[in-house]
Amino acid sequence: MSERQLLLVEDDEPLAKQTARALELRGNRVAVAHNAEQALAALSGLDHLDGAILDQNLGNDNGLDLIEPVLEHFPACRVILLTGYGSITAAVAATHRGCLLYTSDAADE
Repeated sequence: MSERQLLLVEDDEPLAKQTARALELRGNRVAVAHNAEQALAALSGLDHLDGAILDQNLGNDNGLDLIEPVLEHFPACRVILLTGYGSITAAVAATHRGCLLYTSDAADE
């Protein structure tokens, strides 16, 4: 089995580093971005993308807004949106935009 190419977008840099390392230890190649601008730049530099793991709350950016650009560049990519600030409204929006999995440790709606 060939390596999977993943994109990890997480604004918490220590968490991003730790998560990327864990994914790499499982045989994945991981491109890391800490905001939407970096994520969009990373997309243009990849020749394929198997999965994207997006944090919803990216400081001034929102991971929800990255779902569509990811899928425009790589339609077969599986997108996961992670958040600590979950809501039913955001989960529905993520699903409608093409997100495979929306997971949260909180729900305020």
